[in-house]
This record gives sequence, structure tokens and C-alpha cells, in this order.
Amino acid sequence: MKHTEVSLYFNELRLKALKNELARDGLTIEDKMNEAFNWLYEQLVPVEQQTAIEAQIKETDKA
Repeated sequence: MKHTEVSLYFNELRLKALKNELARDGLTIEDKMNEAFNWLYEQLVPVEQQTAIEAQIKETDKA
């Protein structure tokens, strides 16, 4: 499955504090960003389109 990297700019002091807080729960920023992106995807992309995309992903994974 093909993935694309997404870059964000965020204040380094805020980032450090966020990393520390997430680490207390055994989480990473990547974990939480994945959750947020998945939530956005599910909320904004129509279900029919999601279904078509999932079928494309499965087909690609077979190859």
C-alpha cells in the first residue's frame, strides 16, 4: 500500500510538551495524528467513496 508523508509546522516548545504528555500514556504524536486523520477522513469523505477507495487499496495490496 502506498503512503504519503504529511509535514506540519508546530512550535517546538508546544511540540515537546505534547510529546511528553502523550508519552505518559504510551502514545506518540504519530498515533494521535493518525487518529485525527482517520476521523477527518471518515467525517468528510462520502461513504460510497470510502468503499471504492478501500476496494482499490485491497486490490493494490494483492499485487
